[in-house]
Amino acid sequence: MKLKTIRAVEPNQGVVKKFEKKLTALQTAHQRFILDEICAALINSSLIVHDAKPSDESKISKFLSAGAVGAFISRFVRNNLVRWGRLLINKSKNLINWFVKNTAKSTANAQVQALASAGVSPIKVRQKFGIPTVSRQYLSPTAIKVLPKRIEEITNLVNKISADEVAKLQDVLVTGLESGQSLKQIRETLASFKSFDARQIANIARDQAAKVNSEVQRANALDLGITRAVWKHVPGRYTSRQTHLAMDKKVFDIEKGLYDEAVGRFVKPGELKNCRCIMRLIFDDE
Repeated sequence: MKLKTIRAVEPNQGVVKKFEKKLTALQTAHQRFILDEICAALINSSLIVHDAKPSDESKISKFLSAGAVGAFISRFVRNNLVRWGRLLINKSKNLINWFVKNTAKSTANAQVQALASAGVSPIKVRQKFGIPTVSRQYLSPTAIKVLPKRIEEITNLVNKISADEVAKLQDVLVTGLESGQSLKQIRETLASFKSFDARQIANIARDQAAKVNSEVQRANALDLGITRAVWKHVPGRYTSRQTHLAMDKKVFDIEKGLYDEAVGRFVKPGELKNCRCIMRLIFDDE
C-alpha cells in the first residue's frame, strides 16, 4: 500500500540570507573594533616610532624591536581575548535569537500547511501546537525545548569564528609591521579577507537552518503522534554523502534515524555538519 506522506519542508532561505548579511556586518565591525584597540595600544606604547602625529596611521611603520612588538601584541591579545568574546556574544545575542526563532516560525508555518494539505485535523494541530513563541506562530511543547540548545550552539560557533579571526589578525599585524607596512596598509590587507569570513558565516547559517528545520519538524510531529518519515536526499553544493544518497526514499523512525556507515551511528536528516537532507513525514490517519 502506498504510504501517505506530508510534503517535505525546507529552511526559509530568505531568513538564512538575512542572517548571513547581518552576522557578516557584525563580525566585520567587531574585527575592526579589536584592531582599533590593538593599534591604539601600540601607538600609546614606547615600541612605535612615530614619523608623524600618532593618529596618522599611514606614517606609522617603524618600531624599535620586532620581537618586542610581537610579544606586546601577543600579551595584549591574551589579556583581552575573553572580554572581546563576551562583547561579541552580547552584540550577536539578539540576532541569533531572531534567526533561530524565525527559522522555527517559518518551518512550523510550512509544516502546518503541509499537515492540513495531508488531511490532518486543524483542531488536532491547534491542540498540540499550543504555546505561542513568536508573532502569530505556535509550536508544540517538545519543539519549544529544542530552540535553546540551537541558540547555544550557534553562539559558540560565532565565538569560535571571532577567536580564529583574532589569531589571523594578530598574525597579519605582526607580519605586516615586520615587513615595514604601515597600520593603514595592514588594515587594507585585513579587509581583503572579508570574502573568506563571509563564506564561513554562510556555512554556519545554512547548516544551522537545516538543523533547526529538522529538529522543529520532528518535535512537532512527535507531539502529533507521527513517528515515521521518508528520507529525502538533498545534494550538497559541491558533493553528496554516498551513504545519504543510499538513504533516499527509505522509511525511518524519526526518533532514531537511519544508520550511516560513514560515521558508524544512526543519524537524522540535517543532523551531520552541512547535511541538507530533509524528510517527508508519514501520516497515518487511523
